[in-house]
Amino acid sequence: MFDDIRQGLHEVRDEAREFLQKNDLSPNFRVFLAGFGTFFENIPIVCRLIVREPEILLFAATQWLVIWLAYLA
Repeated sequence: MFDDIRQGLHEVRDEAREFLQKNDLSPNFRVFLAGFGTFFENIPIVCRLIVREPEILLFAATQWLVIWLAYLA
């Protein structure tokens, strides 16, 4: 079963590579290589956003509450 899925993913990967090569584009893997440095660099930006939009904390708390209730169910 998983071999069929893996084969399908290989075909999609190959199509994506062909598309990028045809359009003279290269994949940007730096997005996937972000580490702890990038995480800690973005903390001040997130804090400023939370100060401007405090409802973000309400939505985050509500999300955790719903997840907790789902586990209890």
